Amino acid sequence: MESKAEVKNRVKQLRHEAHLTQIELARRCKCAPSMISEIERGLRPITFRMAKLLASAFRSLNPPPSEREVEGYGFPRAHLQRKDRE
Repeated sequence: MESKAEVKNRVKQLRHEAHLTQIELARRCKCAPSMISEIERGLRPITFRMAKLLASAFRSLNPPPSEREVEGYGFPRAHLQRKDRE
């Protein structure tokens, strides 16, 4: 299981591998660039919704095999906050 630090580092790693700026990734996720920055710095937890948006943004750049889910991008469910259940 990945730690919270590994999850935030994974977002930054994937963004760099995709040659995206924080602003470009934010546009793809339809969020504020500050949100991407805060996630990468570990100041904001990754919600389940945001993990899905990030996975979708990265998937659109490099389509993974169909069985690859959100966890396949390094966002294990154990570290995601489910706001939709609260």
